[in-house]
Amino acid sequence: MTWTEPTSSIAPVPCISVRAGACTAGQQQRDVFDSHRHHVYSVAYYMTGNEMEAEEILQSTFIRAFQSPLEHPGSIRIRAKKMSTIGGIDRALLAELMQRFSLAPTAEAAMPKGEAAAFALDPARNVRRTELEEAVWGLPDAERLLFLLRDVEGYSAERISRLVNWSKAQVHRTLHSARMNLRQQLAVRTAAQA
Repeated sequence: MTWTEPTSSIAPVPCISVRAGACTAGQQQRDVFDSHRHHVYSVAYYMTGNEMEAEEILQSTFIRAFQSPLEHPGSIRIRAKKMSTIGGIDRALLAELMQRFSLAPTAEAAMPKGEAAAFALDPARNVRRTELEEAVWGLPDAERLLFLLRDVEGYSAERISRLVNWSKAQVHRTLHSARMNLRQQLAVRTAAQA
């Protein structure tokens, strides 16, 4: 099957071919773009809080991902598969975000036990999506990125560690700090509404 341009609002048909080389490089890049664009846009939007800036990051991410030189004409198929399986798109997205944000691990600091209880939310109360979004945007850049990758996008801590080139301990510490900051912000919002 080859790529066909849609004549209406029907989604395009991807290039899935048994014969090697039947798909053009552009068609294969289009397949990779279509399968990853929502993920990239989502992370970019929640990092920036701005649709236009998220679109710029989306575009720059794929330009960066597809700019690496081809070793031979058929290598786009291999590269496209690698990007979706080992994080080529993720690395390009992270590079774009690192140009715009300060991404440093959270310093090691233990929270006092009584302080954690002060941030506890009423489990019977549902948090509205808008409240959560505002709280996420209030996180420091590194905490926001790691929270989005782990708790929203479902990346493993090991994968995040490889992407940001931090130790697993730094990733876990930053994630813990992000979650505690979210709880604190949501508890403050809840108290203000009461």
